[in-house]
Amino acid sequence: MAPARDLSAGRAAIDCGADAVYIGGPAFGARHAAGNSVEEIAALVRYARPFGVRIYVTLNTLLFDAELAEAESVARALAAAGVDAFIVQDMAWVRIVSGAGVAEGEGVERGEVAAGVELHASTQTANVRADEIAFLGRVGFSRVILERALSIDEIRKIRAETLLDAAPDRHPVELEAFVHGAICVGRSGRCFLSRAMGAGSGDELRSGNRGTCSQPCRLTWDLVSSDPTSNPISASASSSSSSLSSASGSASGPGLSQSLNMPAARPIIIGKHLLSVRDLDLSARLGELLDAGVTSLKIEGRLKDIGYVRNIVGYYNTLLNKELSLRPGLRRASVGRSVLDFVPSPAKSFTRGATEYFFDGSVMGEDRGLGPLVASFDTPKAIGEPVGQVVNVGCDRTGNRWFILSSSADLLSAGDGICFLPDGVSASLPAGVSGGEFRGTNINRAEGNRIYPNDIQGIAVGTTVCRNFDHAFARTLERSRTRRKIDVTVHLAASAERVAVRFVDETGLSVEVARAGDFEPARNSTKMLATAREELARSGETIFQVTDVQIYCDNPPDHPFIPVSVLAALRREGLQRLLEARETIEPQQNRLPEDLAAKFPCTRLTAAENVTNNLAEQFYRDHGVTEFEPALELCQSFDGEIVMRAKYCLRRELGQCLRRPQKSNTPPLPRDLFLEHGRTRLRLDFDCENCEMTLISAPKKSERI
Repeated sequence: MAPARDLSAGRAAIDCGADAVYIGGPAFGARHAAGNSVEEIAALVRYARPFGVRIYVTLNTLLFDAELAEAESVARALAAAGVDAFIVQDMAWVRIVSGAGVAEGEGVERGEVAAGVELHASTQTANVRADEIAFLGRVGFSRVILERALSIDEIRKIRAETLLDAAPDRHPVELEAFVHGAICVGRSGRCFLSRAMGAGSGDELRSGNRGTCSQPCRLTWDLVSSDPTSNPISASASSSSSSLSSASGSASGPGLSQSLNMPAARPIIIGKHLLSVRDLDLSARLGELLDAGVTSLKIEGRLKDIGYVRNIVGYYNTLLNKELSLRPGLRRASVGRSVLDFVPSPAKSFTRGATEYFFDGSVMGEDRGLGPLVASFDTPKAIGEPVGQVVNVGCDRTGNRWFILSSSADLLSAGDGICFLPDGVSASLPAGVSGGEFRGTNINRAEGNRIYPNDIQGIAVGTTVCRNFDHAFARTLERSRTRRKIDVTVHLAASAERVAVRFVDETGLSVEVARAGDFEPARNSTKMLATAREELARSGETIFQVTDVQIYCDNPPDHPFIPVSVLAALRREGLQRLLEARETIEPQQNRLPEDLAAKFPCTRLTAAENVTNNLAEQFYRDHGVTEFEPALELCQSFDGEIVMRAKYCLRRELGQCLRRPQKSNTPPLPRDLFLEHGRTRLRLDFDCENCEMTLISAPKKSERI
């Protein structure tokens, strides 16, 4: 399942092998910057339909009461455009699509709003518990998209329990799992950090649950302790306390204790991307996910460019075909072959570095001697692929600075982008935490392994250089002519009075075209047969690839002579009719009715579960919920509230898990820990029993005394 930020990216995803494409609609998508008109989505549906590729539209923001009528209008329009599913977070959509919700109005027709369109529960619904996932399957959701932090063992357990809980009269709910791309460090749909840090009011606030996340997890943060007896991890970190104000984004001025009029906050790690995690890459684990019962493998990236889509979709298409060849009981949901005209390489597209996240459970980096396995402390930007270390730095006669890489291969060329860590890794900081910040530049000229960068500042002997933009590869992707083809067998039957050609595609769908006439015997039957095969084997710019031509004759070996013009006309007509036949195939839908007898697993919903409209509240009341805390999305102050709950744990990532013996050579972290950025302060709480970290909003710095 591939992402698409627009129509062009969606077509590229289909060409490169996607079985399904998800795309933002005209409103209510969790990526506000990736919206598309109904007309563009309808065009993508038309492009996808012959291949059996499904188009899903993301409508996964929380809804307010004033938006319900518009939401219904959007649902009607998208259903008319032919989309296959809505990916949603808000339970109001269950009632909207069935026609059971939204106030009556003059001229408004009730009944099914989006008949046949499936509902998929977005990962924003925080899908981690088997009982809640099973509930979603009973109230109308055909598929549930799992939380990215789940391990393979947890996924297996969820699949087993939801199969047991499935009602006998409906298919068990399908499971979808992310396999590649950016990761939200907090539990999806339960993160309020962007909203808590935002300014303004109403729609001006930057809310992840409303499609306008400001990505505060990618910012630099300071790890501090208010315990005056605690010791900083390193002398260098302690000595940098005077620069803490500038590192954390506030104005320069007096030291921390003076500016806040409070006991000194002991700096531990300053100005690092402590909440920024690497990008998910489960390319080596696809078979395990398939065996665990996962139906759909999802690539993240609705804001990514078309080159990223081609490269990553092409890569996973190839891998999935290999895995399915080992599992004859499984098959692709769409048809057609994509023969790439480039060699895909995920390292050459945007990546913050690869991680399998918690696929194998909660693992400390130091357990494997690798430092952090999840975090990307030094930069939230693309790192790319290592290309070597600097062994010499110099200057030519005209004053142009250069460096020489250890690699002997001609890896870099003009136009490439590189990045590097000038200060390297600091021995006084925890494993994997450097004392510097990544820098980047581009290459002006390359002579073998002698490289002339645009800016050489920070590049010294010993610096490791990574290429985060491969100019030649990007051009290859840009010029790609990869097209998806459906295999077709052609059967020609000829007699003196009639010529008929039948076209049969790889699914068994067939059409026949014919011409009546007076066809005389060919003077050279062998040549006639060769000509017929050659002409009927052409497929041109169509979506079909003729793989075999079989010829039958009423009176062999005297084959009738068929003019090339007749053969060409039959071929064009036949392939056009086959295309039209494929366009009319309606994909099988698993639209499920809402079972009003299904009970939600608990009777009380917390503020974090974000019931923000009357329709969603009525949905939950009908399923047994009796108590509702006011939604956090609607609150005015977050002081004292949990703004993020995460499987990611900073202590564990630094090798100082409270449940395991410390292996780090650095001093132990104090118990009292905070993250600070600008005026934002977050208290860290560690739920070791459930192996989770929570971030709790503390009073703003200016409010503390």
